[in-house]
Amino acid sequence: MCLKGWTKTFRTAKKLLPNIAETTLTKQLRQLEKDKLIKHQVYPEVPPQVEYRLSSQGKAFKKVLDSIEEWGTIISNISNKPIIKQRF
Repeated sequence: MCLKGWTKTFRTAKKLLPNIAETTLTKQLRQLEKDKLIKHQVYPEVPPQVEYRLSSQGKAFKKVLDSIEEWGTIISNISNKPIIKQRF
């Protein structure tokens, strides 16, 4: 999942993950916020717009995810088996 420059609205996240149920996406975003990996900001509009962005902890953890992705790519190239990537 690509988190580079990660600021997304719920609607954008839903479009990027079309097979996820809205309730599941909502739960996951709430859990990520609870874990302090993302922050959300609500804009007083009708309908309300909410933006999600990586917190400082999320940015630090992104380095771990990038390393895991790099490792997966290396292993995939060695074994000639494709890995499944979902870009966000």
